[in-house]
Amino acid sequence: MPDDDAVAELLATRRILRVQASSAYVNSRLKQAADNVDSANLLAATNPRAAVTLAYDAIRFAVDAHLQANGLRVANEPGAHRVSVAYSRARLSGLVTEADLDEYEALREVRNAIEYPEAGTRNVLTTDEATQVAAASERIAVSITRWWIDRSR
Repeated sequence: MPDDDAVAELLATRRILRVQASSAYVNSRLKQAADNVDSANLLAATNPRAAVTLAYDAIRFAVDAHLQANGLRVANEPGAHRVSVAYSRARLSGLVTEADLDEYEALREVRNAIEYPEAGTRNVLTTDEATQVAAASERIAVSITRWWIDRSR
């Protein structure tokens, strides 16, 4: 069930901003999400880190599309990725499984560790982990795309 109070709080603190909804933007973001899912699936076996990054971005693009369809966008400031996860928790519950929302939240931290590794650490991901993440990104992107298609009718 959508949590309107959580979204109201994100709006009140200007972490999410009101914008003019744009079908063209929504369609573009959903296409980017689908393309990233396809690429993540292709790379899971040979380059798991790249696959995970692509899968994470696929989810973020799909969530951006949902925001835009509702006349919203995440403010461009530090913590924006965390806000995207918070929005997904508030608005996508029921549209996306809780398990996939958990995967998105955990994946934000994994992707952050890949992008900003601490000295002396090795970000080793397995093919199985990358495949699991790619599958979650596909489920989320497909769910949001179906929602958009149904809403556009």
